[in-house]
Amino acid sequence: MCPKNPESDPLRAELEKSLGPAEWSLIRKQMAKDTVIVVSPALELIEVALAVAKNEEDRVKEWIGSGAVTKPDLDMLSSWEKTPERTFLCVVVHPFVLIQTFGN
Repeated sequence: MCPKNPESDPLRAELEKSLGPAEWSLIRKQMAKDTVIVVSPALELIEVALAVAKNEEDRVKEWIGSGAVTKPDLDMLSSWEKTPERTFLCVVVHPFVLIQTFGN
């Protein structure tokens, strides 16, 4: 398990600094690159980002298998296109952009 104290995990601290809101209109640009990953609000976005960054395949495969981590589907995309001002919490783990719905 990853330490929760940012001082003891520089990668966590770096990811937490880059965590922030982004409107769908900005995220949409990444769709052409097929790099957007949707993280369920039931998961902590930073924990998922850490697992991706550290290549923790077993954890990521478990989340994918449960549907908690997925690529955007057509229903999601259609809904988001109708509300381009919709805001997501996002963090970049190159080359991926992990997004999570919040507050709307």
